[in-house]
Amino acid sequence: MKSLLKVIIAVIAIMPTTLFSQNYNETVTIEPASTTTEKALEVTVPDSPTDFFRISNSTSGTGQFIPYLIGYHDTDNRLSLMVSGQTSAQNDTGTNPLLSFDARLISNQPITTRPLFEWKSHSQRKMLMKANGNLGINVDDPSSRLHVYNNATMGDWGSITTSNATVRIQDATASMYLDGNTIYSNALMNIGTIGNSHLTFGTNNIKRMTILNSGNVGIGVSTPSEKLEVNGTVLSDNIRTDQNNTKYSQIIRNGNGTALYVNQVHANKPIMRLSSGTAAANEGVKFSVESTGATRIGTHQIPSGYMLAVSGKSIMTEVKVAVTPWPDYVFTPSYDLKSLEQVETFINENGHLPNIPSAKEVEENNGIELGEMNAKLLEKIEELTLYTIDQQKTIDQLLERIEKLENQ
Repeated sequence: MKSLLKVIIAVIAIMPTTLFSQNYNETVTIEPASTTTEKALEVTVPDSPTDFFRISNSTSGTGQFIPYLIGYHDTDNRLSLMVSGQTSAQNDTGTNPLLSFDARLISNQPITTRPLFEWKSHSQRKMLMKANGNLGINVDDPSSRLHVYNNATMGDWGSITTSNATVRIQDATASMYLDGNTIYSNALMNIGTIGNSHLTFGTNNIKRMTILNSGNVGIGVSTPSEKLEVNGTVLSDNIRTDQNNTKYSQIIRNGNGTALYVNQVHANKPIMRLSSGTAAANEGVKFSVESTGATRIGTHQIPSGYMLAVSGKSIMTEVKVAVTPWPDYVFTPSYDLKSLEQVETFINENGHLPNIPSAKEVEENNGIELGEMNAKLLEKIEELTLYTIDQQKTIDQLLERIEKLENQ
């Protein structure tokens, strides 16, 4: 007991003056042990008799002694007990710690089964370190080096560093892993879940992206029904589909509205281009819609003034061309119907019918206007009809004269 008292007095003598107003040589009062209160030792100072340092027995059981160190401070709200290891500046070297909290067997062997240390608030355990070094905060059986139950906060630019290890965030029903190496593949970092749980990302306390346990990804969608489902606008420089030639790409609209809407923000850039045979941009273009809405199929250019250019054959079940005027004017009294002699003279001089383009004109204009040409052809048919009617009248007159001559 005398040796113990000497140690206690020596500890009190070296306490820093920043915490105690007494000088180093102040007298302390040491009360003797008490057999009635299981108190082994109590140390006080004269100017603060209500503050004390006590060594007592934490159990009242007969034949048992569990040393209990109590620092009691009631004069203000500063700390009640401080344990400080101090040294000189010349010994502030090396790797040996200044303080060591040691738990061991009396045979000087490490503890292997029961916990080493605990931190409590009265009867409520707050932190526990197991024999294997696992530290639990609000966890009675920590399963990893640091196991925290409930919320954990890191300050600005806080980080968790692992080496071939895993950071696990878990609640009662789900868990998330940040894996540096081993769970999924050899990668710099993997983020995933273990078990039948989903992975959710959010900002501003709002769910933004969800990865279901099936692998379906939803952006702005909580329960995506496809591998990627997006509620909103997608901005991308390039979208590619599976290279497997047994599959095909689809755009499906499940609901009201347009299935595909393509909007070119720049007024002088093409709206859409479809190509094949190459992965390079603007090569092998087979179909293009230009900024004006003009469309080309199988050709690299659209003649000026045209909205559709097709290089190759086209088959349709119906074509409607709007034409004005339609040549019913041929049947009006004011129409200048040329005589057949005039038509013959025009053909001999020009090599084509009047009001019909020549072969040279068709070649120079890269073809004919379908609606306009149909109107011109109808004009000629109507003229032929008038010529036929006139010829029929002449034939009827000749037949009448022949019949009169035969009857004389």
